[in-house]
Amino acid sequence: MDREIDLGERNRRKWRTMAQWLLVLALLVAGLMALRWAIEPGVDRSDVRIATVERGTVVASISATGQVVPGDEQIISSLFVSEVTEVVARAGDTVTAGDLLLRLDARALKSTIRDLNEQLALKDNQRHSAQLALERSLNEAQGRRDLLEIDLLSRKARHQRLSTLADKGAISAGDLQEAELDVRRTQAELKQLSRSIDNQQATAEADLERISLEASILSNQLREQQRTLDSAEVRAPRDGVVTWVLDQPGAPVTSGLQLARVADLSRYRVEAQVSDFYAPRLRQGLQAKVTAGNRMLSAEVDAILPTVEGGSMTLLIELDDPAAEGLRPQLRVDVEVVTGRAENALSIVNGPAIGEGGRQFVYRINNGEAVRTQVDLGVASRNSVQILDGLAEGDQVIISDMRDYQHLEIINLE
Repeated sequence: MDREIDLGERNRRKWRTMAQWLLVLALLVAGLMALRWAIEPGVDRSDVRIATVERGTVVASISATGQVVPGDEQIISSLFVSEVTEVVARAGDTVTAGDLLLRLDARALKSTIRDLNEQLALKDNQRHSAQLALERSLNEAQGRRDLLEIDLLSRKARHQRLSTLADKGAISAGDLQEAELDVRRTQAELKQLSRSIDNQQATAEADLERISLEASILSNQLREQQRTLDSAEVRAPRDGVVTWVLDQPGAPVTSGLQLARVADLSRYRVEAQVSDFYAPRLRQGLQAKVTAGNRMLSAEVDAILPTVEGGSMTLLIELDDPAAEGLRPQLRVDVEVVTGRAENALSIVNGPAIGEGGRQFVYRINNGEAVRTQVDLGVASRNSVQILDGLAEGDQVIISDMRDYQHLEIINLE
């Protein structure tokens, strides 16, 4: 038999049911709020950096490190294998052109020069002997040819006399024919002797030319060795200061080894190192600024060396004032190479969200929201970037790193 439920129990069940529905409603609201946050997430304005698009000048530059070097420094290298025998000058010494810096051992060179002189004298003797032999041979051949020419004249005269007698029937036809053959034989012998003389003369002249060529080669070698011998006394090529010298007596020297450097310290330039990543943006003639201590000096890129070492390129920077006060060799300096300039351009402060150029997306502030906006960027420097398209003067843009939100079109600012 059923019993009626107590009023208190009915109230408790009623409140329990209501609590369950309230819990479900709360969870539903929380879910909707979470879904809204997932669809339209927000960021705290204080957590991001915001910059305003302004109008002004944008200067694009590349930073480099460099050092000051003499504007004109001449390197003296060894022309032969030797060793240092005497050091006369030291680094820091002021010298004039022709001053002796150091001496090298030249004994081997002197021995080579003596041998070349002997070989050259022998060639001169060979050439003289060959010339005398040619003249003697030609004289003998000429004598034989003179005798043959006399024989030819005699035999022609005999042939003419016999021909006259033959017309009168005084001699036989055989005697006349024999005289004619004697003439022809002598003429043939004369031609053969002439050809022999020509061949003999040509051969002798070829020998003389060969001897002369060999003598010329020896003469060139002798002059080269003499020039090398002169370099055994290492002298200053110009007025200036010795910036470095191989100051170790007895030190071995190889051909091409640097022996000394003499520089003009009244003029300087800068050698700068820059990453080869920037190679496409670099060219001769770009303007540059060199910071040396507290001074900023105007300069220009004079040359870009083609070699790349360790991912770095070397730029030769010419200073507008190469004799500026405070410059000295090996002084470390900072270099800014100007690669582009835009006047009266829209620009924005550079930041992690801004690239170095080209087309990309940024977040523009609009009515409390950050709206994903496509922009075209131009000239870029370390501090600012030119805006070519997509933004207007006065627009505000988030320049903080927004990679975690780059898939979203709109972000709420809280």
